[in-house]
Amino acid sequence: ECRCRSGYFGATCDMKCPSQFWGPDCRGKCDCHPNGSCEDVTGACTCNPNRWGPNCERACDCQKGQCNQETGACTCYAGFWGSQCSTNCHCSINSVCDVGTGQCHCNPGWYGRNCGAQCACNGSPCDQLTGRCRCRQRLWGTYCERMCQCIHGRCNQADGSCTCRPGFRGRFCREPCPAGFYGQNCRNRCGHCKGQQPCKVAEGRCVACERGWNGTRCDQMCAPGSFGGNCEDVCSPCKDGHFCNRIDGNCPHCNPGWMGDRCELKCLNGTYGENCVNNCNSCFNGMCHFATGECLCDPGFSGAYAKTILFSAMSFYGVKCTQICSCHDNNCNTVTGACNLQPNQRMGVMAAGVLVTCLLPLLLSLLCCCCICRQNKQNE
Repeated sequence: ECRCRSGYFGATCDMKCPSQFWGPDCRGKCDCHPNGSCEDVTGACTCNPNRWGPNCERACDCQKGQCNQETGACTCYAGFWGSQCSTNCHCSINSVCDVGTGQCHCNPGWYGRNCGAQCACNGSPCDQLTGRCRCRQRLWGTYCERMCQCIHGRCNQADGSCTCRPGFRGRFCREPCPAGFYGQNCRNRCGHCKGQQPCKVAEGRCVACERGWNGTRCDQMCAPGSFGGNCEDVCSPCKDGHFCNRIDGNCPHCNPGWMGDRCELKCLNGTYGENCVNNCNSCFNGMCHFATGECLCDPGFSGAYAKTILFSAMSFYGVKCTQICSCHDNNCNTVTGACNLQPNQRMGVMAAGVLVTCLLPLLLSLLCCCCICRQNKQNE
């Protein structure tokens, strides 16, 4: 069986569907009928001029205009305005009527309530209500009859005085800003452009910045922790917590006892203090503290200059003589804390050593004999 394409029917599919049907073989019923027609393939409605809505079920209220098929809003014919296009416009042919308010929008060169008066402004437009001239560029005066002499600026329409563009100055805006200045009437000073190059006279932009500055105008100092050209380099941490110099990255100040670009070097032995400039030459038996210069005494010495060996009823030894001697007569070596023996004590220790040396072989021999005897008894 032959099936007709959308919009047609009949034995040979050569007959167009009636307006109330659509689709293959015209089997779809058109919901728009009789206030509109259906599209052959989809069945979508196209309303008659005086109808609107999804199925063209609503009447159009536009008296002198057409309805929007989806919203019913009116599009007025020329010469009419209002929500229903029911009011006549009273504009001349030199204007366009506003369909929402009925106000006349004059064509260029015309003014007045109904745009019936012609502007007298030497070809420039005028105010729509008052007819006051709005001069075109390069013209000024009541009727725009005078030429503007401002080279890089615009004229005041009333007196012809110049308002210069940024980057220029002078009565007729002929002079560019001098080197180092930019902006309106050259009032602004350029930032820190690299190599003292002048900035752009209009906006103050620099091609590149001096070290320690960034921003398009090179007027912003590097943030703490950065330095160099355009502040692209990151500071190494200064040992004492200060921020580095924003130009060269060096630490501006070191705590006493430290030196170097980053305050990373401790003062060499024999020097101390701010920038390690002080010499330590008064510590006789010790070394200076790298920051304060205080003597750090060698073991067995004390005092401000490490010259004193301390003796007292309770003897001491060690660094600054702070360790208490544990010998029974408080007689210690001031450096190591070892007990110092008297001559008779020394002889006794030596005799005891000789005795131990002689007795040890004898004891070992007796021990061996005992072991041999015991072994023989077991064998019997």
